[in-house]
Amino acid sequence: MASVSLYLDKRYQRADQKYPLKIKVSVANGKSFLINTNILLAQQQWDKGRVVRHTEALAYNDYLANRMAQVSKFLMKADLAGELYAQSPAELKQRIEAEAGRGADSGNSFTDYFREFIGAKRNENTRNSYQQTLDKILFFTQGTPLTFENVNFSWLCRFRDFMDEQGLRINSQGVMFRNLRAVYNHAINEERTPLSNYPFRKFKIRRESTRKRSLTIDQLRTLRDYPCEEHQRPYRDIFLLIFYLSGINMVDLCALREIRDGYVEFLRSKTGQACRIRVEPEALEIIERYRGKRFLLDIGDRYADYKDYVHRMNQNLQQIGQVQIVKDKAGKLRKKLRTGLFPELTTYWARHTVATLAVDLNIHEKVIGKILGHADSSVNGIYEQLYQRQADEAMRRILDAVK
Repeated sequence: MASVSLYLDKRYQRADQKYPLKIKVSVANGKSFLINTNILLAQQQWDKGRVVRHTEALAYNDYLANRMAQVSKFLMKADLAGELYAQSPAELKQRIEAEAGRGADSGNSFTDYFREFIGAKRNENTRNSYQQTLDKILFFTQGTPLTFENVNFSWLCRFRDFMDEQGLRINSQGVMFRNLRAVYNHAINEERTPLSNYPFRKFKIRRESTRKRSLTIDQLRTLRDYPCEEHQRPYRDIFLLIFYLSGINMVDLCALREIRDGYVEFLRSKTGQACRIRVEPEALEIIERYRGKRFLLDIGDRYADYKDYVHRMNQNLQQIGQVQIVKDKAGKLRKKLRTGLFPELTTYWARHTVATLAVDLNIHEKVIGKILGHADSSVNGIYEQLYQRQADEAMRRILDAVK
């Protein structure tokens, strides 16, 4: 029979004074060989066959126990089949690495599956969000081979504590945990890991109340009618246009090409949901003022990346308000000191304002969802037309309330 043990290979010391940890396989006929675990440890972090004094000691030891069990299972099957002593150490090692996996490169690698999941996403912002989550996980694990079994309740708690120590805000953590959960659910659906491994049954994703990001009717009127500076007016107009077009996202607004039969139609970039928004007179007036050549609005003609425009727009929106001329460093009265009406205002406030006013007007939640372009698989066919009409009428109610 064969024995399996863990071996800190101190034959060659790295520049960072760490050694590779390996699995040593010894066969009764004197054959032996080493299998890499992709784990590097300082000498003081290894004691009596276990990882100690390491931030990820528990995850490392769980992983090593799983790997040892995989290798032992393979050796037992090979012995029963009469193949254990018939092959050379190199052949056995190659078979173990092929059939029992290569640690972090195995088919059970959570990080590898996470990368596959990201690669399948078409939306750039969505890919970036998941990539940020994976980067944070990799920073936390510091190269630890991570399997689906490792991502358990205990690991989630340690990951949460790590993000707390880094000062990451609760809702930012929530985004990462929801991304992580989505990847795990997808893996279960694809039968890459069993449902019994699911770690989120008892783990609760924390949430904290966010700051208000919507305007009241009176505040919206104040912004609409405020005698802002000439260079600020286009940005204020586009903010109002977002509101008039049911809180359309900037990426979708900048990509619009035409108005057809009184509507703009597009696939929402965030979800791929087909959206149809009626262009009310308030919106049409602004569109005509900023008509583009290749796109409906000239933003797409003037900016290669809409994000550059959004950044500039948010800066100007936050500066709309009182202006006081004060002395500059040279002592001359020519420096502008601004007091913004809404110093935290961004383009996204327009979308939140639509949703908030819709709730205030007691509009049905399904109709609000239709206004905002949320996907609803239960709405189709004749009901789709019904909700479209109701969404048009509800948006008109919202605009009239402001008007």
